[in-house]
Amino acid sequence: MVSNIPWIILGDFNVTRFTNKVVGGVQGIYSAMNEFDLFLNNANLVDLVLTGVQLTWCNKRDNGSIAKKLDRVIVRRVPFKFFNFLADRENFLSIVHDAWHSSVRDVTIKAKETKHVLDCCQRDLDANKARVQWLKSGDRNSSYLFKVMTKRTSINNIVSISRSDGTIAKSDCDIKNEATTFFKSLLGQSIEGNHHRLQVLNNLIKNPLSCEMVNPLCCEVTRDEIKDVCFSMNPNKAPGPDGFNGMFF
Repeated sequence: MVSNIPWIILGDFNVTRFTNKVVGGVQGIYSAMNEFDLFLNNANLVDLVLTGVQLTWCNKRDNGSIAKKLDRVIVRRVPFKFFNFLADRENFLSIVHDAWHSSVRDVTIKAKETKHVLDCCQRDLDANKARVQWLKSGDRNSSYLFKVMTKRTSINNIVSISRSDGTIAKSDCDIKNEATTFFKSLLGQSIEGNHHRLQVLNNLIKNPLSCEMVNPLCCEVTRDEIKDVCFSMNPNKAPGPDGFNGMFF
């Protein structure tokens, strides 16, 4: 399976994944559901959350009607994120060294290659951890399976928002509008047309920086300064846009 390029799969997979995506018929967890869920996890794939109608198939019967979610959109899991426990591996430094000191000179490509190698290590550890958990809890333990599936379906899924007047917004459109209204009132308006306020703020600055103070700020940044900043970062803080946190550096 190609894992180093972005790709997408969509269509009718003829199998549902979770019991809460089935209405009617005999309820329960079947082997096909378990196999499909394990395949997505082992292949590092994400089942994108749908908006609107959740059940994409029905048997079109008045009596004994059944509806399920069979159609879905699947993509590769992104983005990369460095986890601190990777640094505890015995060969961590050699893995990073080999990936970084490749024949490629472009720093951006070096970073991508390093992330790809670390991502593979992360997936190997996740797979081993998942196997241990499944062996411990048992793949026939329907209670455990239900808890796992319920947790996964709740991730990144906002079902409702409470308004300031106490009412509840439940539809996608109402949730979007309420969130937009809230953050507009929280963050305020744009600075356009507020030149007078900016002038007032500028007048509050009584002691502007002198030339002696400004000149060091305009000097070229040295490698030692960059190293000092990177090494002083809290290793447990959230990573940057590239997925690397302070612990990696």
